[in-house]
Amino acid sequence: MVGLEEKRFLSLLRSGIWNVKADLSLFCGAKVDWDYIFRLSSRHSVTAWVYDGIEMLPPELKPSGRFMLKWFSVVMRIEAMNRKINSGIADIARLYAKNNIDWALFKGQSLATLYPNPLHRQPGDIDVYIGRKNYNKANCLLETIGGRRPFKESSDDKHVHFEWNGLIVENHIDMVRFSTKSYSEAWDRFLYKHFNNSYGILDFENLPVNVPSAYFNSIYLIVHIIQHLIADGIGLRQICDFMTVIKNSSLDFDNEQWTSDIKSLGLERVYGVMACIGNKYFGLEKSKFPFYSEEYAVLADYLIEDILEGGNFGKEWQNRRFVKGGRFKRNIYLLKWVLGRYRFVRKIYPVESFNRTVSIIKVGIKHNFDRLLKCMS
Repeated sequence: MVGLEEKRFLSLLRSGIWNVKADLSLFCGAKVDWDYIFRLSSRHSVTAWVYDGIEMLPPELKPSGRFMLKWFSVVMRIEAMNRKINSGIADIARLYAKNNIDWALFKGQSLATLYPNPLHRQPGDIDVYIGRKNYNKANCLLETIGGRRPFKESSDDKHVHFEWNGLIVENHIDMVRFSTKSYSEAWDRFLYKHFNNSYGILDFENLPVNVPSAYFNSIYLIVHIIQHLIADGIGLRQICDFMTVIKNSSLDFDNEQWTSDIKSLGLERVYGVMACIGNKYFGLEKSKFPFYSEEYAVLADYLIEDILEGGNFGKEWQNRRFVKGGRFKRNIYLLKWVLGRYRFVRKIYPVESFNRTVSIIKVGIKHNFDRLLKCMS
């Protein structure tokens, strides 16, 4: 259940991301648990945005100056990290331009400029889309300038993870991968038509960088959210990105092409749930969303509760996986976890959640079987 402190937190978050006043009635009466709101902000990687919302409160409703100073110090670190990442993106742009590699920046920093203060979107990885043509070449280039690959990727991975100059860079051969064949084919058509041939442009240190269009993001961000939701969980930062794209966009959601793209990926119900979240928890007009229906209101409440409890990318859930009792007990726990996620997400995205769950279980069985053979050899 979303209680009073969670409502206060969400109101401050909305205030910070869109530069609007919070619902002051929520802060009158019962004492505000600022420590809890700070923990929620940290858990969801939205600390700077919530700080911005607090700054817009009347003085008598703000926390103590000492507490604000503690919060401000975190915000300064977020700003510094954003500057470092932006500089890193410019370095990548120079490197790939010099070597004739076409690429695009997506997620993360490509969305930061949508907000009143781009430096207050808490950064993560630098997500680079390369595609198949220059994928190996781009990976080799990052290694030549000191990029380190801490993980051994399999041939099924959609990206290579690099640690470089204190940053994390992910070169992607694919943005997403579906476990449902028809959705995978529909995605390939969508990517070719609305990404490869329709870039936006952002400047990083006066260097042009390709980024997805608003049309592309209005669908891709939902795919990204639902895929993480199936496997682990999703955070409010990703929800904010989607809601902000919808709020800032002048897209015509009634056009036949857009509706066709949504239906080809089976996203109608997902959009219905997101529409209810956008209206109830972010104050967006119902008319901003396609597929709005009150029938999704209960699922929207369940999803918000799941997100609030799970934290950024479900990290709070993931921390609970490390149970004692040996590998067998952990595997049983993980199986229960995967099936539990499926029972929830199937109500929102039934076909893909079933196929993805089966795929995850197969991979887990193969991994344990391979370990067994290794031990026996």
